[in-house]
Amino acid sequence: MSEQSASGEIRLEIEGDPDPAPAPRSRFALPRVPNSALTLASVFLLAAATVVIVLKWYPWGPTPAEEAVAEFLNAARDGEVERALGLAGTDPEGESLLDPAALDGRWEIGEITQVAFRDDDGGRAAEVYAEIESGAGQRVGERFTVSLDGPEPVVTDGVVGLEVLGNDSGATVNGVAVGRPGWETVVKLLPGVYELRATPMWPFEAEPETVLVLGEQAAHESVRQQIDGLNTPRPTMSDGGWEAIDAEVRDFLDSCLEAPGDGCPFELPDDPRITDPGRWEIASYPSATADPLFYMPRGVELTTRVPGEARIEATVADDSPAAVTLACDLRVEGIVAAFDEDGEAEFDWGQAPACGPAVVID
Repeated sequence: MSEQSASGEIRLEIEGDPDPAPAPRSRFALPRVPNSALTLASVFLLAAATVVIVLKWYPWGPTPAEEAVAEFLNAARDGEVERALGLAGTDPEGESLLDPAALDGRWEIGEITQVAFRDDDGGRAAEVYAEIESGAGQRVGERFTVSLDGPEPVVTDGVVGLEVLGNDSGATVNGVAVGRPGWETVVKLLPGVYELRATPMWPFEAEPETVLVLGEQAAHESVRQQIDGLNTPRPTMSDGGWEAIDAEVRDFLDSCLEAPGDGCPFELPDDPRITDPGRWEIASYPSATADPLFYMPRGVELTTRVPGEARIEATVADDSPAAVTLACDLRVEGIVAAFDEDGEAEFDWGQAPACGPAVVID
């Protein structure tokens, strides 16, 4: 029912209580997380994602592979052979140069940097680049492989075999004789400074060559770039050898003046105009250089450094025949000399060329 109030308002009477207002839909609300907590969680997630490559890069210090190479190099420099071989995972027998008495520690360790890492079916390993430098300024670099599969890292290629090149007469390394003359010689060396010298054999002498070795690389003082192997310096003729060669050349030429025979160079050119030859004289003797022969341990082949001169009086039948003095060079090309242990030399003079071309000198 409705009724009108005194003020003219119309009011409705409603039986019973009104319906309550509808309740809002309920929603699942996430708890509020502070920003600092989110940041911390991100750090932990990043650390978990990089744990598999933690051996690949240590931003706060050297990697285990770098430490292993550094320990190996320090042990080699300090003469701790057993420790160095242990870090390299090898124990070669019968290597006379893997002895503290044969090592020279006058070198320093330079850069050591890990440059690669792998983890595959072949195992876990790192590649580390290292440099060392001698007191004389020689520097050599090498890459080492470090195995990370075992309980301790192992520098697997720390001790390798190096061939001694040019070993025709034998060689010594830091005073230790290696190999046999003329045979291929391979030696195993720890990193370090080595003095390489050909074994002196009369009539030669050998100057030492200082070599800085690291792995398969060697820096020679006489070679600008590093090379694989130890290059034995070529022996040079000793003063006594030069004296023996000069004396033999003089004796041979003098004997040819007395009794010409095989190999004697005193023969006039085949020229019908030359008649009435007199007696040969030697105005000067030739001087020679000598190149060692690889197939003859104490043998050399001569070449002319400064030619000598032989002279002879003769008549040249021309429009107006006249007595003249002819001169020609004396050379020693291709002559082979073989020395024995007592310093005696045997020369193979071969067939010497005729004295020519003859030149009229007056």
